[in-house]
Order: sequence, then C-alpha cells, then structure tokens
Amino acid sequence: MSPPIIVTMLGPPQGKARARAFLRGGHIRHFTPAPARSYEGMIRTAAMDALAGRPPLDAPVETCTLSSRCRHLGHSANNNLLDDNIRPTTRPDLDNVLKNWLDGLSGASFVDDALIVQI
Repeated sequence: MSPPIIVTMLGPPQGKARARAFLRGGHIRHFTPAPARSYEGMIRTAAMDALAGRPPLDAPVETCTLSSRCRHLGHSANNNLLDDNIRPTTRPDLDNVLKNWLDGLSGASFVDDALIVQI
C-alpha cells in the first residue's frame, strides 16, 4: 500500500453543476458551466501539487473525503446546539460534492475514476 495522498482545498464545498444544453445548427450541444469547470480545475491543481511530480496512480484507489461547512448563523450556542452532530441537509448535496471532487482528481491523482474501489 502506498502512502496516502492528501489534497486540501480551503473554502466552501461546491457541488457538481448540471451540464447545460443548447441548440446550434440543428444539433443539441452540452457544456459544463464555467464556475464548475473552474472549481474542478482548482481541485486538479491542488491534487497535482500534492503529488509533487509523481505520476497519477494506476492501481485500485480508496478515497476518503472530508467536507465541512460553517454553522448556520441561526444555530447559535444558545440554541442548545452545542454538539458537533449537526448535519446540513441543504445544497450542495454530498453526492454532488463528491462528483466534483472525483472528476477534479481524475487524471491528476489517478488515471481514471474507474480505479476507485472504495469511498
């Protein structure tokens, strides 16, 4: 087993945006919105920095993702919400955050996301 590769990015997590469609010349085309492409690029850059020049992994990969958000302003310490078990049920959805990360890491940290065997 190789040592873990830790990729860190500061800032609020962003979910994967849906591809947008448009009609041009009688054909439907799809594109990913610019903010989503930019966020994936930042993830990819952070991953390449973490690899420090090593090639992307070409073996089965286990990934562990930790995402955190600030507590909502309405959740003050006086609201009996002192425990750390408050789970956000708002957007971005966890699965969309994971999609964004895995797409950003694919090609940078590992050759293809088909190599992921455990999340």
